[in-house]
Amino acid sequence: MGFFDFLTGSDDAERAAEANRAAAQQGFDRGQGYIGDYRTNALSSLGTGLDQSTDALRTGLGGQLDAYNRALGSATQAGQAGIAAYAPLSALGSKYGGATTSLLNALGVNGPGAFNTSIDQFRSTPGYQFQQDEAARAAGNAASKLGITGSGNTWQALQDRAQNIADTTFNQNYLQPLSQFINPELQATAGAASGIAGANQNLANIYQNYGQQTGGAYGANAAGLAGLYSGAAGDRANVFGNVLGGQTQASQNLATGNIQANNLVAQAGMQDASNFWNLLGNLGKAASSAYAGGGAGGGR
Repeated sequence: MGFFDFLTGSDDAERAAEANRAAAQQGFDRGQGYIGDYRTNALSSLGTGLDQSTDALRTGLGGQLDAYNRALGSATQAGQAGIAAYAPLSALGSKYGGATTSLLNALGVNGPGAFNTSIDQFRSTPGYQFQQDEAARAAGNAASKLGITGSGNTWQALQDRAQNIADTTFNQNYLQPLSQFINPELQATAGAASGIAGANQNLANIYQNYGQQTGGAYGANAAGLAGLYSGAAGDRANVFGNVLGGQTQASQNLATGNIQANNLVAQAGMQDASNFWNLLGNLGKAASSAYAGGGAGGGR
């Protein structure tokens, strides 16, 4: 070993420190690569998962709306069929209404013109004509027995009398039968109106339920999408947080490695200095001992 071989300790420490620095830098570089891969893959996976989840929600919404629309179509047809089912009853009420209109005309409620029309209708009925014919025949037979059938005035009087006899049945044979249609008309029209109102209410309920169901479906879809986007944002934040944490830890590891390497060099330098000063002290002691020994011998 050379005289100053003890001073090479700092050189060995420097080389060891450089190796530590290189190892720390290599670990840092590799860590950065791993962190970059993690960030890329994690964000890509999160994006794919978000896309698939949103597609699933939209598909589910579309299926719900299709089902609701089909149900609405079927229910609407049923409701419309329910309304149409009361058409015969409405038609029957209208027929009864013709009779009650004639009754009101005959009572003079609808004016003189309608009253005259009603009288003409009464006189055109088969029963009225039969009664008039029977009355005329009876009057003619009576006139024939009396020998007064040749006079024109007589025949006119007979005809007028026959008509008057027939007109006396106006109340019994015309008004009373017409009045019997009032209650059936009321029942038919009221039943039809009630049934149609119920069917229309059912349709209204159907559309209300449809609106509520579709609104609920859109609301649930919106809430689901909001939850997905919120979760995705949180996941992305976690990824970036993990990346930042990894980068911070890698930087700390690199700094720690460099500090340890610097400390190693510093400690080696301090040890070299200590060895040097110890050597000088030992040399001084040796020289003093030698000098003191030589002086004593010369004195003798």
